[in-house]
Amino acid sequence: MRIWSSLSGSASTEGSGSREHNPSVVVLDVQMPGPTGLELARAIKRDPMLSRTFVILLTSRAQASDVGAGPDCGADEYLTKPFSPRELLALVESATEA
Repeated sequence: MRIWSSLSGSASTEGSGSREHNPSVVVLDVQMPGPTGLELARAIKRDPMLSRTFVILLTSRAQASDVGAGPDCGADEYLTKPFSPRELLALVESATEA
């Protein structure tokens, strides 16, 4: 498994962005700078080349309306902070085995 990271949503969508890397799994922070994790998840799921990418959103926003925004934007999983690293690893492993 290779890991690629980006410090902002803008860097994820520019020349070195997710289309070039064609990831199996993406972990996004809902409140990242630039396009938010929700906006990036929506863009990933709408892109024919990336639509099968498994999207995990991480956030400190845990109200019902926030959690409901995950599936609305196409995210496959929504983890609230603090989260268990084991839970995140299990999600990544199950997504890459599928």
